Amino acid sequence: MRSLFFLSVLLEWSFKIFLNAICVLIFKFALFEKLFKI
Repeated sequence: MRSLFFLSVLLEWSFKIFLNAICVLIFKFALFEKLFKI
């Protein structure tokens, strides 16, 4: 039971980190696009 809880927490954290990374990539891409258009 304990290992199952740990696994769910680990999965939740990895998912949050994954979403964070995607947001950062999108933000950087948008910033670069603005810089190159100007």
